[in-house]
Amino acid sequence: MMISFKQYFFVIVFISSVTSPECKKILPSFKASASSHKEITHIQVDIIHCFESKILSDNINHVPLFLFFKRNKQVDSLVGVNTNNFSKKVMAFVKQK
Repeated sequence: MMISFKQYFFVIVFISSVTSPECKKILPSFKASASSHKEITHIQVDIIHCFESKILSDNINHVPLFLFFKRNKQVDSLVGVNTNNFSKKVMAFVKQK
């Protein structure tokens, strides 16, 4: 199944797990990004929902996972809890305008 973000120009999807300490650690950075970058649509999805609905389930091997979409196409991804790497990816994403 494909996700469609046609109505949004920039989208960051945060695939997380409520039981993951790593996801809990990076969640404040994700929320700060959502507050700071209103031009980017931020979506958080629990991994359980991905598997239940078959959305992206074939591509998920680890959480936290961030998927970056521009004009409905995935342009980048990031796995892990490194807040510096996440911030750098978001800033690079913002500069793509």
